[in-house]
Amino acid sequence: MAKITALEKLEEVRTIERQIEFLETELYSLRKHTLFINKEPTKEQWQYTQKISQVMVGLYKMKSTLLNNLAMLPPLERNVVEWYYFRGVKTWDMVAQKMHLSKQHVFTLRRNAIQQLQQLQQQKKK
Repeated sequence: MAKITALEKLEEVRTIERQIEFLETELYSLRKHTLFINKEPTKEQWQYTQKISQVMVGLYKMKSTLLNNLAMLPPLERNVVEWYYFRGVKTWDMVAQKMHLSKQHVFTLRRNAIQQLQQLQQQKKK
């Protein structure tokens, strides 16, 4: 079984964020449709709603684990990672601008954060 790196986990959280956003929209639309059209959800709608809810719980647990690890990072490294991977800032240039840092400094902080997260991950396995 291949080891999952800290960087892969961070990239996964960006995917998780998009999945959660999609599922929240899907769930909202389904509930809105059910309330205005049927009054009561059909068995299929209820099962689909339950499945969406279960998937979302799993995604939130994964996100929570990553956030707990981030809490152990120094503030600048944590902020760089949070802006890009959790708050949806789309580019590293935008992260640098928001933090009032150079892009090079942001990349250095990102590299340090990933190394520290990797060390934390290895320590937890021991």
